[in-house]
Amino acid sequence: MASPPTVVISRRRQHELLRSWTGWPLTSVLLDPAEVAQVRDAGWSGTHHRDPETGERIVGTADGLGFGVDDSWHNPVEVIPWSELEAIAWAVPEEVREQLVEFRARWRQHQSAYPRFTASAAAVGCGPIVTGEPLTARQEAYVREHEAFEASGVLLAWERQRAQLDAERLGLHGQAMGLSAGSEAGDLLELLDDQRLGQDTKLVDRPAAGSPCAEIRACADRPGLLPPTPGTCGSGEDAARSTGIAHPPRGVGR
Repeated sequence: MASPPTVVISRRRQHELLRSWTGWPLTSVLLDPAEVAQVRDAGWSGTHHRDPETGERIVGTADGLGFGVDDSWHNPVEVIPWSELEAIAWAVPEEVREQLVEFRARWRQHQSAYPRFTASAAAVGCGPIVTGEPLTARQEAYVREHEAFEASGVLLAWERQRAQLDAERLGLHGQAMGLSAGSEAGDLLELLDDQRLGQDTKLVDRPAAGSPCAEIRACADRPGLLPPTPGTCGSGEDAARSTGIAHPPRGVGR
């Protein structure tokens, strides 16, 4: 039986996961938080996505957006509740939302201008071309016109612009889910505390290595240990043996 998924409550981790959900459903949600309900109700068809870089599968579940689902698109490893996704959408800065609205208009205009090949009246109805058989006059006209269309480069230019617009869309995703004031207060304070602790440790003037004071200081610096017994710090090897319990390093929680 599969283990229950981890419910992701860290905003930083939520943002990391959502950046791999690169489809238009996320764009719609960031544009309008009300879209969360529609995305949720769309189920697999409206939410499924596979990260092209990692191969990780993403799909909507009853509890939220699931990440790391198995080959059957079930049993996610992590889940972002729908309520959390809606909260992220409401937290999008207004200026970024306006940029998304403007971008959507440009995207629609670009999509509507897709260059399609259209044969002339002289080539319409040419029928299938069979290898080894001579071309009819209509088939020759069709081949000639299609080759001219491909040589014009209009389709290639359209595809190139589409790729540029898609990169711009993902950039707006990043801006929309940037660290907002207060949303990461706990994580950021812990990170700053770790950095400050490391800097303070480097600034402390330490006695010369090998001196009795240095050995006693090394014992005292380890938090959470009982004071060493007399003679414990008589040598470097004895000191390490008596106080060799490593204090686990602090890390930034996710």
